Amino acid sequence: MKNINLKKEEGIALLITIIVVGVLTLLAFSLGNIAFRGLIISTAGLESQKSFYAADSGAECIIYRLINPDNKNYECGKNFTSDADGDAFKFRLTGSTNDPCVSVSVEEGEEEIPGLLEKVISSRGYSNCQLQTMERGIKIRYFEDSRDPVSED
Repeated sequence: MKNINLKKEEGIALLITIIVVGVLTLLAFSLGNIAFRGLIISTAGLESQKSFYAADSGAECIIYRLINPDNKNYECGKNFTSDADGDAFKFRLTGSTNDPCVSVSVEEGEEEIPGLLEKVISSRGYSNCQLQTMERGIKIRYFEDSRDPVSED
């Protein structure tokens, strides 16, 4: 009978395989995390843009109502409400509760320019009416001629 001398296997191949698999798993997790954070940032950017344009649309609509005081029946969007004084408004830009909505207030300004009346329009847009997940606001100073029109004879 022959005596077979077996070498001791040290398991170096298994160790290298475990290290390579671990590094690849860590790399895959890191790339997935980066992609997920990018998705969250882009979604926040979209929500921010929707709320900004809602605020801008709301302010422009109220300016239209100020310029055309005889057209009080003009509603800027769905579920249009205003307070008793007519200086605070809320409405949705479309019919769905998940769509953008806006809250606008009109206040008398402090700027004193002879013959001009300053109004400050503060508009806050929300990307989602129901959750109000993102809010952006703008403030517009609007000057209205308060002088009596001069009639020419």
